[in-house]
Amino acid sequence: MVPANFTQPLVGKPTYAQVVGWVCIAFSLFCAVMSWRAGQGNVSPYFLLFGLLGVYLVASVGTVEITPDYITYKTPLATYAIRWDEVERIEIDAQGGALVFAGANKRVVTIGPSYWSGKDKPELMALIYATVDKRKILVIPTQSALIKLSKNTKVASLFGVR
Repeated sequence: MVPANFTQPLVGKPTYAQVVGWVCIAFSLFCAVMSWRAGQGNVSPYFLLFGLLGVYLVASVGTVEITPDYITYKTPLATYAIRWDEVERIEIDAQGGALVFAGANKRVVTIGPSYWSGKDKPELMALIYATVDKRKILVIPTQSALIKLSKNTKVASLFGVR
């Protein structure tokens, strides 16, 4: 299913998560404004807190790009990358919400395949399976994948290249 020779990375987009984030922002702001206009301004800050959760979701999810040589995770705030030859293990939670590509003191944490969308998703999964088999990478199912952060893999950020 994976093209033998391709030059463009296969891409997994977080469309569903981004839509949920934007809906959360819009609905929370609407509720905050309407409660303020109705004379209940004391509850508006609570709605704004939910709006901040939507902002966090939109800012923290990104696009997964994978080639036979590297894995890249691009969020609105930063870009993380790790080469396949540096990956010693892959961690995934039971629901497929997070993927962790980890090696010696390096880690790229991406949104999991459950949230990927786009035309490349089947080929992306096939490429991961083929690479795991070819390189004999250990796959570890663990719920801790959901709370891990990327480490020593930032290649660019909103505030400049690192």
